[in-house]
Amino acid sequence: MVKILFVCTGNTCRSKMAEQIAKHVIKERGLLNSVKCASAGVNVEEGDKTENFVKLALTTVGIKATLTKSRTLEEVKPHKFNYVIVPTERHKIFLQEQFNLRRVYTIAELAGGDDMPDPYGMEYVVYRRYAELLKPKIEKIIDKLVTIL
Repeated sequence: MVKILFVCTGNTCRSKMAEQIAKHVIKERGLLNSVKCASAGVNVEEGDKTENFVKLALTTVGIKATLTKSRTLEEVKPHKFNYVIVPTERHKIFLQEQFNLRRVYTIAELAGGDDMPDPYGMEYVVYRRYAELLKPKIEKIIDKLVTIL
């Protein structure tokens, strides 16, 4: 069983979007028994939840998402995951230094491209574009990690 944790700053945008896309891809590929994923944030505030624009943006790439409460790293216990995937190099360094995590990879390392900037607080069009860029990257990551099984 491969366990993937997506982590960003507040677990309201990037990691939530990555988790929802990954769950969709995992189900679509028939991998529910071999791959599990979750998401968390490094700086979650009480009452934070998935941004409304995230749910709307995901529908544009064919994914029906639900709004869920943001989770802290402590809640999800990151050491129980095989892979921790983050949107930026800065997140990677932080998790390695502050949480002593070793299997931390950026989306760019696994799927190419650059760091994924935070759409938080931006207009809807930015969220939509983020979802459009993220979906093929998450598909590539899932396919890559599954070949390791």
